[in-house]
Amino acid sequence: MVNKGSDTFLISGGDSLVRVENTMKNLVLFVGSDEDSKKLLEDIKIWGAHDKIKIVDVSVNGLRGWLLVEYGSTKTPLLVTNNTILSGYEEIRNYIKASFSNQ
Repeated sequence: MVNKGSDTFLISGGDSLVRVENTMKNLVLFVGSDEDSKKLLEDIKIWGAHDKIKIVDVSVNGLRGWLLVEYGSTKTPLLVTNNTILSGYEEIRNYIKASFSNQ
């Protein structure tokens, strides 16, 4: 279940709700315990984009199932923006580097 408001949205994961704040560019990165997710998280810190992207770990609290229902995939990493969904390390890396290279 997703409840969307103007500034936040709530993701129901099992018995808990996770609040996801909108970010400057409305980027939400769903990560898991896989190597691509770990590598991408490290890269985001290096690029200085970690405070501009909301990161949701779907390997806890049953959120991976919600990811499948909402986006049709449980593969992580998965980046959701206002108008696109990207999956896989290379696609997301290229998008983030292009988005934040001018800032």
